[in-house]
Amino acid sequence: MSHDPYLKGDLSLTITDADYTKRSLYTCTCSGKDICDVSLQIEACNASVQIKLGEPLVLDLLISESVEVIYTSTGAAAPSSGQICTVAGHSLKCKPEYTRRVSLISAVELQGTTPSDSGVYSIRDTKHEEIIQTYTVTVEGKCGY
Repeated sequence: MSHDPYLKGDLSLTITDADYTKRSLYTCTCSGKDICDVSLQIEACNASVQIKLGEPLVLDLLISESVEVIYTSTGAAAPSSGQICTVAGHSLKCKPEYTRRVSLISAVELQGTTPSDSGVYSIRDTKHEEIIQTYTVTVEGKCGY
């Protein structure tokens, strides 16, 4: 809240450089009485990624809080979806079919990609129960090329 606009009756709160660490419930109080509550939410980031067969898929983690990685297949051959991994601090837990292919750096990295890995990967903040990042991924190429 800026001093000069406040003196003119402007009670606006400006949050500069909003990021996930500033998500919270903000309460305006006047003379000890709550006037209003406002929840700061950050809109999810969306990215389209095209990678070649076998290249790693790197999913950035924008927050240090617990998240889950959710995969939704876009292939018609075997449509599937669901949680594939969870990240809590420096701990990574994945479904058995992903355990050998996924590693945790400052991101989640999926090795040995194939066209069946094409789909939508969502990074979901488990504390706030919101999607913070989605990746629409296309893996191009065929074995033997």
